[in-house]
Amino acid sequence: MTIAPIGWTSALQAIAVCVLRGGNQTALKFALTGFAPFWTAFLRQLLGAASVGAWAKLRGANLVPAADERRPLAQLSMLFIVQVGILHLGADYTSPAYAVILINSNPIFANLISHFVLPEDRLSPLRLLALAAAF
Repeated sequence: MTIAPIGWTSALQAIAVCVLRGGNQTALKFALTGFAPFWTAFLRQLLGAASVGAWAKLRGANLVPAADERRPLAQLSMLFIVQVGILHLGADYTSPAYAVILINSNPIFANLISHFVLPEDRLSPLRLLALAAAF
């Protein structure tokens, strides 16, 4: 498999996403001054669902899941609701700087844990080097 180099457009888009994501915890902490943690989580999900729904409607995408997909999607939705709720609750008890460190270190821990749980997801020396650089 050949991997193409990252172009300027992709690099600038990645930087823009990082800049926007960097303000995420600060904006969340600011919102927590006026709303309870679970309300901020609810409003965040409502805004996200409305945005995705509008985009899907513009693109003509069908958002109605098949009958056999509804139960797994409901289970994933509940897990996601709990995860985002806990994220907002935890952000209420810490500073934006600590919250950013915890959230952005998640991929490192996910990679380390998956090494021991998923046989097809082993850590190679190159992957360990990349994780060390990310840390």
